[in-house]
Amino acid sequence: MIKKLNFAALGLLVGACAGPIDSQSSRVDTISSIAVQNAPEGAILAVGSFRTRVDAEGIASVNVPDGWHDAEVLMNGRPVITRRVFVQDGSAKIIEFNAP
Repeated sequence: MIKKLNFAALGLLVGACAGPIDSQSSRVDTISSIAVQNAPEGAILAVGSFRTRVDAEGIASVNVPDGWHDAEVLMNGRPVITRRVFVQDGSAKIIEFNAP
């Protein structure tokens, strides 16, 4: 009899502690970006109509809208790396530069 009472009390205690499950989802309003690292200084990262020069640390980054993009690293006006990348909800894609 006591075991049945303990079981019943345990069931009431656990049931009383568990509240309703609340779920939330939200869309991130952060701007997505595409970057290149370890590129030679002066090279250009080109993503659609966005262009930026690689700095002395070998890094360049451009903010882009969500979706698919063709990214190129240009040296002397010629593409040396071409990548098709997808960004969404504030993601950042990094292209690692490895000289050909």
